[in-house]
Amino acid sequence: MLSYRHGYHAGNFADVLKHSVFVSVARYLQQKKSPVLFVDTHAGGGIYDLAHDYAKKTQEFEKGIGRLWPFGDDMPDMLKPWAEIVEGVQKGGNLSRYPGSPFFIRRSLRVQDRAVLFELHSTEVKTLKQGFRGNDKIVAFHDDGLKGLRRMVPPRGPYEAMRPLTLVDPSYEIKTDYEDVPGAMLAAWKRAPQASFIIWYPVIDRERTEKMIRRYQRSGIKKLLRIEQGIAEDGAVRGMTAAGLLIINPPYVLADEARAALPWLHEKLGAGGKYLVKELVGE
Repeated sequence: MLSYRHGYHAGNFADVLKHSVFVSVARYLQQKKSPVLFVDTHAGGGIYDLAHDYAKKTQEFEKGIGRLWPFGDDMPDMLKPWAEIVEGVQKGGNLSRYPGSPFFIRRSLRVQDRAVLFELHSTEVKTLKQGFRGNDKIVAFHDDGLKGLRRMVPPRGPYEAMRPLTLVDPSYEIKTDYEDVPGAMLAAWKRAPQASFIIWYPVIDRERTEKMIRRYQRSGIKKLLRIEQGIAEDGAVRGMTAAGLLIINPPYVLADEARAALPWLHEKLGAGGKYLVKELVGE
């Protein structure tokens, strides 16, 4: 959505889940020396100031990263690589900034890895490009990421030998996203059935969300993992009551890591609702 600004939501409970899982998957793929191509379809601005008017207006980060900060020694393993990156962007030991997905990608890149970022919002993409100016491993495009995905998966040209890891996290404020995102993702999976995809989704209308997830489940995908974190019972509050991820071709260790992490995260966030880790499709 052209008016959507992630700064209002940066560091909320959904970001904590999304980014911790993303970094965990990236680290797993990087156990092999073969290069990884990171593709981010809805990149945003890169990093967010938690003192900005956007963040202060909603204060969503206070119920997300704010409830985990400062990080303790009891943190589950899945969250530790994510936490290390979050700590690395702070100044003076205080919680002042939260990284967006492009920054987590930047901190994850090895010498052989590359990243392609897409952002449609004209102001956000300008900030994004400025933030990564001079970095020859990362290229950012002012474009619709779902359309860009057609060019990048499977990788072509200089990226041809790389294994793609794609993060897809649209706002879903455009109702057609519930149809368009699965359509684009399933087309990408059919072109590259061994590639890894992480697809974020919100729970605002449970029936609409479940209908979308059933479409993935019935598509013929061989490996599909669902991880969801709730903060309230469905319909108990206005807006998003839960958020989750669908991971196509997840690392075999991810389900167990998430099952260890979510109870801890649920307790720290003081959340209501439910959480789940479920293998929707397995080989």
